[in-house]
Amino acid sequence: ELRCIPIAVLENLKSVPNNFLKQLSADRSTFNDLPAYVQRQVWELDKSLLQQHVSPLIQYFTLETATVLSCLNMNEENPNKRFLSTSNIPSVSRQTYRTGSASMKKMTSIIAKSHKIYKYVVNLCSTLYRETERPYLSKEELAYCSFRSQLLMALHDHMNEIGMQDPCHRLAWTLDASIKERACGPRRLQEGPGVLH
Repeated sequence: ELRCIPIAVLENLKSVPNNFLKQLSADRSTFNDLPAYVQRQVWELDKSLLQQHVSPLIQYFTLETATVLSCLNMNEENPNKRFLSTSNIPSVSRQTYRTGSASMKKMTSIIAKSHKIYKYVVNLCSTLYRETERPYLSKEELAYCSFRSQLLMALHDHMNEIGMQDPCHRLAWTLDASIKERACGPRRLQEGPGVLH
C-alpha cells in the first residue's frame, strides 16, 4: 500500500536522479507501475531493459497480418479496393496499416520524444536485419525494412520532430507518398538524387 507514495513522488519529478533510475530498473513490478515518462528515463539508462521491451514488439510486427500481406504484395494497390484483381490478398493503405498496428502504436508511445530510445530502436532493427541475412530477401528482412520505414512515417504522422530529423525521413516520405499515389512524378524523381546524398 505504501508503494503508491514513491510513485506519486516520481510523477512530480521532471528528471529522476540516475541512482533512483538504476534501482527502478532492477524492480520489474515497480517499473511496470511507473508513469511512461519515468519508464522512458529508465530505458534511456538501461539498454538491456529497453531491449527486453522493444524486441518483442519488432518481432510481433513481423507477424502482424498487415506486415505479412504487405510482404506478399509489394505492389500496393488502391486502398479502397477490397481485393487485388489477381489474388485474394486484401489491400491496406500504408497509413491505415501504421495506425492499425498494435506494435507500431506501442513503439511510438515508448519512443515519444526520446532521441536516445529512437536511435537505439533503429540500431536494433538494423542489427536484426543483418543477423537474418540470406542469399535472398526473406519475409523477416522485408518486415524489418518495413518496420524501419513505417516507424519513421508513424512518427511523421504524429508530427514528432525525432522522425523528421532522421536522415532517412525524406527518402521514406518520398517513397511512402509515391506508393500512396501509385506514381513517382517528375518532382519526386528530381528530388531523388538529393535524398540519397
